Amino acid sequence: MGIESNTETVMEKNEELVELRQAQEAHNQEVESARAAQAKARTAVMQKEKGIKKAEKALEAKVSQTFIMKSILE
Repeated sequence: MGIESNTETVMEKNEELVELRQAQEAHNQEVESARAAQAKARTAVMQKEKGIKKAEKALEAKVSQTFIMKSILE
């Protein structure tokens, strides 16, 4: 009777383990999906920041040229 009881317990625990592993795999997929979305968002932000910095430099150069031209004309 002890071996049969242990066998049942082992089989029940094995079924529980299978369910837990399936839940873990689903969770891992969700986490990976979230990481991928975060990476895409981070890349998009970096590209926008790069564009903004480029525009700022161009504006600074234009302002600097305008200031120099005003100084020369005065």
